[in-house]
Amino acid sequence: MAEQTELYQKQTEQKLQEQEELKKILKDYKGKYQEFEKATKKSKEYYKNFEKELRSQEQRKKELQKRKDQLLNKQNQAKNKSKKKGKGQAAEPVADEFEAL
Repeated sequence: MAEQTELYQKQTEQKLQEQEELKKILKDYKGKYQEFEKATKKSKEYYKNFEKELRSQEQRKKELQKRKDQLLNKQNQAKNKSKKKGKGQAAEPVADEFEAL
């Protein structure tokens, strides 16, 4: 009976040591998981900001394209008028404005 008690105590000690090791491992994994969660959250925030910036750039690109088309249209109209009148000076201010873009 004493041998069984001693064996049981040794097994209990081993189980307690294993339990302590598992607690350490669990704590380590929890820490790593929390770091991962923070990194994931930051990545999502960066992605949202990137999408917002991309939409803004696309909108700006459309505005610039529209402005370019308007200026080209003005330039073409001015050229057509100057051809009718025989003067080429009317298109130059529009061309200068277009070059500024």
